[in-house]
This record gives sequence, C-alpha cells and structure tokens, in this order.
Amino acid sequence: MRSEVLHPENYPDEWDDARMHPDAIVRLIEKRHHLLPLSEHGLIRGRILCVGEETDTAMGEGVPASDGLIDNNYLPPWDSWFAYLAGNEPSSGILLAWIPEPLEHKVQAALEVAATQPLIWLDQINQPHQWGGNPMQERLAREAYVVLIERHQE
Repeated sequence: MRSEVLHPENYPDEWDDARMHPDAIVRLIEKRHHLLPLSEHGLIRGRILCVGEETDTAMGEGVPASDGLIDNNYLPPWDSWFAYLAGNEPSSGILLAWIPEPLEHKVQAALEVAATQPLIWLDQINQPHQWGGNPMQERLAREAYVVLIERHQE
C-alpha cells in the first residue's frame, strides 16, 4: 500500500513533527484518481480513517503495533489517502484514508497504543472519545462524516 508511483514528494524527510504537506497530498490524490481506472481490484469493504495534522509526537509506537501499516509519523499508507481537508488555520487540516477491512485490526492496534491519539475512525467522530484533533479538525471530520453519510444514502 506504499507504491512508488504514489510516493509523496519529500516524504518522510521533510514531513517532520506530523506536519502535513497539503499540496503534495493533493497531487498524490489527483495522481491516484487517474490511476484508479487501471486498477484490477474490485470494491472491498473498509473504514475511513481520519488523521489530524500535528497531533502526533512522532514517537513511532504505532509502527510495531500495526506491523508497519502505520508509519513513524502516524500516517497510514499513502495508497489509502483519498482526501485532505484544510482548516482555516495553519496545520489544522485532516487527512482521510480508506483502510480495507482486512487491515482494520492493524490500525486499531496503533490507535490503542497512541500516546497522543492522532487517529480516529471517521464513523466514531460523534461518539465520546479522546482524539488529539483540535476543535477545527473535529469540525472538519464531523462535516466530512455528514457528507459521506448523505452520499451513501443516495
């Protein structure tokens, strides 16, 4: 899930302190969009993972817990990224990633050991929780959840 063709620019060297690079993420998502018709994979079940920008201390505890699925910056594999929602303030954005059902348990293991709670399943955003996201990030995640639910019901 970390294909070379989608490797984010300057990652991980210049992506320190869990600071995301929105322009690089958008380019990756656009490239992924163009490659999707070439994919031979059918639709599989899964969940949407929400990653808050600058919500992790890069301690790397999620790496062993997830068998490397979550990296040192607490980011899921870049092949799973499908949206970046920018906040009104610097470093207040969120990254959305599609985690296939067979890999959910690995992400869940990383969630359970995270010191700063940089990740949350989008379908749990309205439940009482301790997520490391700031109020702007929580608002963005809630809005994304509502939009996705509405689209699913259409």
